[in-house]
Amino acid sequence: MKNAPIGAEETLRNAWRTFQPPLAPELGVPDEFGYFVQLAIATLARPSTLAQAKVRDIDVKRKVWLIQEGKSSPRLLPLSPLATTLFKDAIERRKNRKIVALSWEANADEIFRGQSQMSAANLSFLMTRRFAKVARQMSWPNHRLYDLRRSGYALMEEVGLSRNVMGHVLNLPDLHAAHLDDIETRRAAVIRWEELLMRVVESD
Repeated sequence: MKNAPIGAEETLRNAWRTFQPPLAPELGVPDEFGYFVQLAIATLARPSTLAQAKVRDIDVKRKVWLIQEGKSSPRLLPLSPLATTLFKDAIERRKNRKIVALSWEANADEIFRGQSQMSAANLSFLMTRRFAKVARQMSWPNHRLYDLRRSGYALMEEVGLSRNVMGHVLNLPDLHAAHLDDIETRRAAVIRWEELLMRVVESD
């Protein structure tokens, strides 16, 4: 994870506060995008991974996310309490939207839709463009949605979290031996990240 953006705390704090649903009308983006951005921060998942999240993959009771991407083997990611709540709220919003949107397929399972019939790749691109638009509008130094993940990495490194913890949070196998660690060990890591994140976003 090289080339982390300058001002990691400021990047995360600005994005978190700005995209807190319900979003300000002047931003010109739907509330769905607010959940997407906050989940990108809470989970530090890649935008392309988050764009593929499905309702059936989120177990809010067990607080886990089954990540299934293309031909890759499914991965079970433990969720922090914060991330679980955000997913739950995003899913509930999706259900309400499904009631009023006749173009929504009856069996649609995607949490984030963007536009009807939009692929995960196109959705990720759309979310990235929306973030860049708002970032420029707000005169932020970092305009890329992916900078949120890089900022999380930089912040964890700055406060001295172990590479093992960082690997679990970012789901980077080169930083941790996932097959040797149980789900609760990984859950403890994401909770460490949540605690650090909350200190950052709530500070002045």
